[in-house]
Amino acid sequence: KNKRTPSSNHSAASRSYSSNSPSKGGKYLSVSSSSTSGSDIHKSPSLGTLKLKEKLDQDQNFYPSTRRKKYHPDVEKHMALLKDQLRALLKSIVGLLCQKQEPARQLDTHLEEVVGFVDERFGSSDEHMRQLDDFLLSPMCDVILNSLYTFLTVSNEFVPQNTSARRRILFFCNSLFMDIPGAPPIEQMHSLSTLTPFYSEDVLYSKAYLQNKTAQGFSVLLYLQTVYPSEWQNFCERMGIKTGDASILEWGSQELQMEVRLWATRRGQTLFRTVEGMMMYEKAVRVLAELETLPGIATDIKNTMEGKGLSSNQANSPNSDEKTTSSAHRTPSSDVLACLKYQYVVSCQVYGRQKEENDPKAKDIEFLLHKFPNLRVAYIDNKKEEGKGGELKSKYYSCLIKAAPRKDAATDDLSSPMMSEEKPTSTRSSSTIARKNAEADDEWNDDGDDGQGSGGIETVYRVELPGNPIIGEGKPENQNHAIIFTRGEFVQAIDMNQEGYFEEAVKMRNLMEEFDKRDSRKPTTIVGFREHIFTGGLSSIANYMAMQEGCFVSLGQRVLHDPLKIRLHYGHPDLFDKLFYMTRGGVSKASKGINLSEDIFAGFNTVLRGGHVSFKEYIQCGKGRDVGLQQLYKFEGKLSCGNAMQSLTRDMYRICRSVDFLKLMSFFYGGIGFYISTLLAVWGLYAFCYQRVLIAALNLSLPKSFIGIYTVGYWIGTMGILLTLPIICSIGLERGSWKAICKVLYMLISGGPLFFMFHMGTKAHYFARTILSGGAKYRPTGRGFVADHTKFAELFRFYSHSHFQGAVEMVLLLILYGIFDRRVKHYWAVTWCAWVIVLSWLSAPIWLNPMTFDWEQVVSDTKDFMK
Repeated sequence: KNKRTPSSNHSAASRSYSSNSPSKGGKYLSVSSSSTSGSDIHKSPSLGTLKLKEKLDQDQNFYPSTRRKKYHPDVEKHMALLKDQLRALLKSIVGLLCQKQEPARQLDTHLEEVVGFVDERFGSSDEHMRQLDDFLLSPMCDVILNSLYTFLTVSNEFVPQNTSARRRILFFCNSLFMDIPGAPPIEQMHSLSTLTPFYSEDVLYSKAYLQNKTAQGFSVLLYLQTVYPSEWQNFCERMGIKTGDASILEWGSQELQMEVRLWATRRGQTLFRTVEGMMMYEKAVRVLAELETLPGIATDIKNTMEGKGLSSNQANSPNSDEKTTSSAHRTPSSDVLACLKYQYVVSCQVYGRQKEENDPKAKDIEFLLHKFPNLRVAYIDNKKEEGKGGELKSKYYSCLIKAAPRKDAATDDLSSPMMSEEKPTSTRSSSTIARKNAEADDEWNDDGDDGQGSGGIETVYRVELPGNPIIGEGKPENQNHAIIFTRGEFVQAIDMNQEGYFEEAVKMRNLMEEFDKRDSRKPTTIVGFREHIFTGGLSSIANYMAMQEGCFVSLGQRVLHDPLKIRLHYGHPDLFDKLFYMTRGGVSKASKGINLSEDIFAGFNTVLRGGHVSFKEYIQCGKGRDVGLQQLYKFEGKLSCGNAMQSLTRDMYRICRSVDFLKLMSFFYGGIGFYISTLLAVWGLYAFCYQRVLIAALNLSLPKSFIGIYTVGYWIGTMGILLTLPIICSIGLERGSWKAICKVLYMLISGGPLFFMFHMGTKAHYFARTILSGGAKYRPTGRGFVADHTKFAELFRFYSHSHFQGAVEMVLLLILYGIFDRRVKHYWAVTWCAWVIVLSWLSAPIWLNPMTFDWEQVVSDTKDFMK
């Protein structure tokens, strides 16, 4: 292979590198451009290499090496040492390989070729030496080398201790190896608008709420410090606090108290957490735009991939300043691009009423507007105005507001998104388009209002409505009235209990390219992606719910998308084709009662009107769920009522009539089929108990053909256990089998089956009641922390009709069956499943109640219940 010896390399290192050494330069160029048959190393140069060589020969930006020698005289010496170290590393790898196996011998052969490549071509050409010298002279050289050294020498103590940080890093790294569409330049990417419906939930946690103590004597802030100890320690270190405890809100300064409130708010299901996370999209667009607008970077990357050579706009060109200046006039700034490509609208339905009543939440919303200047808030305003006959009539307006720009802001700075709309320009450029779009977004109303609200709030639009838009549950109308203020090509619907991450936001423009792909014969109208339940560590109930939801938003959605091809829209954070849905009734339906689950009807619209729903797993966002048993009871009740009302809609009828049988079965599996199966299982258990009591009381005997009735209880009882199998598969796939087994064992020991079988009764009760008598309605759950103990008397009143009465009925049937039928030799083997379900329905509310085994609480609950 014509290898060099170490002595020859060191002798080469002692030579001086000069541009007027023709023999040496000719030797290097001959090696790099020669073509030798029989070796894969010596191939003809590619088109990119020839273009690069031609460009380097013509370009005047690369000064002669004699001029550069005064900066870095030891370039060749460092190159030789690098070659020696690289050669030694490769030979060490070759020596470690066992050559008895064929794969090892093949790998050894390839490594020998790499060693030959290092000896003959690495750093031998004039191109390589010039590129290396230019890199060493660049101002980024020290930064890059220091960062690379830090990454290669970092120890385990610098690995993030926070489990959430490790999880995010792991998912981001794994997602880079998935099938991700290519990203267009920022100026050519699709535009996106995010829409969040908000009613009267928490925006920021107040000081009084964080200091409010429970009956057990601890506050919400102390609870958060206990649940997130490492994050609180990092916060104290960042703020320079030596002894940070729950009393920090009493002695801290106003700035420190505000920081503590924000720290606690970021760990709850609040609007601030959602807004801060979603505004990461804007930050990601700004960062990517700044990277792409570096001189020649984006063009060189594109030309290199296409084999066209380098661009003429080089960073180290003598006229690079002039070219960069002229390019800046043609290319909009990163702030303008961020405003053009992303917009966030929060639809605060009752903000006008909160403003009139001096509700603190109105001040918190205005705080968000000032903290995020590009944020917009839409709300429904109700005003009493005098009509023609002198009567006062209520008029409704759909309004859009924003934070007023600072008066001391520079009006001639195009990079400022708030000021760029007022700067005139004479050329039809991207900056002109950005200015006109901003002017359209910030147009004043014509009713004489000056647009100024207290606290520096401006009214952008004020659209009169024909009447009260709230005709249903409120949330669908809250979304549909605000969608007119979104200007993106695609709309993302986000709940106010979700959060975003910066590392996932940089992949959003890749995700929007999925709309241009044709995964099926139909156009893609909805693109969904996975969610992570971030409330799993707050309580045992939250952990069970996180595992259940994790299966639904990962395994369930994956199967529904492929191979069943019947995935619909089951909630946020899906992306919608705005034009498709604006012309087809909006993103959700708003009829009261019948459209209780408003999200699913967007998926129905897609199926009925020729659209396609896609689901991708290389991007994710955070999602919060309820953490208390009463909260989850209301949530499951709402879902069950909503699915029951879906089965009565004409949309369901039309879908069932329009799809084939196989897809109809898939549709049943992915929709109301789960609730129907649960209801039939519970009804079947009651039928089994009544049938056994009747046969025993009348002393009847079953034919041999019905002997399998004795085993009915087995498959009914195992339903609660089988529900945990998807959890094992999901966790095992992502975290490993051992962690999956440990987590499932912990769930079983801590009472997980009780929780799942308890909610089987919840689903069956609400689904049957809604089908038989109606009464579906929205049940607000409240998304706060649940750390207080609930009295047993209150639990009994809460779950009496849905669980306790049915459980007592089943206990009486089982006792009567044991008394009447003395022929049964294996009573417990036949009835064990019924007893397990009875146990879960009676004991789950007590078992999962905080502080339920505290003796003082037991005595107090007993006395209160006996009253």
